[in-house]
Amino acid sequence: MKQKFIPLVLIALLFVSCSDSRGLLDLFSKGPENLSLKKDFTLLEVEGDYSLLVPKYMKEDKSLHPDASLAYKHEVKEVAVLVIDENKSELIGSLALLDGYTDSASFIENYAKVQMNMISANLGFPEMGEPVLKKIGELDAAQVWLEGQIEEAPVVYFLSCVDAGEKVYMVMSYTSKEKKTKFEDTFRKIADSFLLISPVID
Repeated sequence: MKQKFIPLVLIALLFVSCSDSRGLLDLFSKGPENLSLKKDFTLLEVEGDYSLLVPKYMKEDKSLHPDASLAYKHEVKEVAVLVIDENKSELIGSLALLDGYTDSASFIENYAKVQMNMISANLGFPEMGEPVLKKIGELDAAQVWLEGQIEEAPVVYFLSCVDAGEKVYMVMSYTSKEKKTKFEDTFRKIADSFLLISPVID
């Protein structure tokens, strides 16, 4: 399996412009965002392959990950979302050799567990949940929360892995651990909005 995931450092202390009063106020807001799907998100189409809803306040930043087909963030809010896709045919043979694989699990569950183990190996004090299997549209998916520390900064990831026939996608949103409650609903709305544009070929 070609490991596309490269550990991402979420900087806990960011430079905030004093002129951005809305951003400063947001730092002290602890409650959930409660964003509206109709008003507060932008629909992005990526290379005619898939679409995803991303909060309007996020801006593109391709430097977040060299292999990401989509990469958006907001520095003041300390939040980012990435999409990494891989050819399924390149994974089948090597997936069983990696830590986290079990014969009784589905492909997408195994893929999610392997990605979890890759990420957690680079985190301090990692805490992992169990992948939750679901459908995103008509596609099989596995979603899981992962927490830990990067350079002593507590972080939280929400992984949503989607089996789309020829390709598998990982939608990964992350923020500081103290902001999990604030962004939990937003992360789920982002992940559940994934829509394949190209036809599924098994």
